[in-house]
Amino acid sequence: FSSDKTIIMMIKGCPRATFIIDGDDSTPLHNAVMFNRSLVVFRQLLLTNPLAINIVNGNEETPIRMFFNKWDNGLRAVLNPAVENSLRLLDVDVVDDIYSDGECKIRKLSMIDSITMLLLQSFREGNLNGLPPMAPFQA
Repeated sequence: FSSDKTIIMMIKGCPRATFIIDGDDSTPLHNAVMFNRSLVVFRQLLLTNPLAINIVNGNEETPIRMFFNKWDNGLRAVLNPAVENSLRLLDVDVVDDIYSDGECKIRKLSMIDSITMLLLQSFREGNLNGLPPMAPFQA
């Protein structure tokens, strides 16, 4: 698994690589979604190849649709335990569990929010380089 720094260096060294379609008809942006890459990687991919946001892969998904499917599943995974815990009587072990990983969940939600806003901005404005907005995507 490559570090963000390595991925950014590869994108800057060979921007055309962001246009490569793999065996599953996925772009590097699809793969960034699939492998939960950082906001820095998403931003660089969208700056280099903003049209990738509308490319449909072999599963008939655009990167933005993949992201929102993962976002939905991730949000459910984060919220469901919290709801279950709130319905139980709180004992020391439950409070410790909520406190110990609660900060991690908040950071994860913050990253999800940042990537969501970047993808929506890129889609709405065309891209991050100021090109005309893209045609509507199929959800």
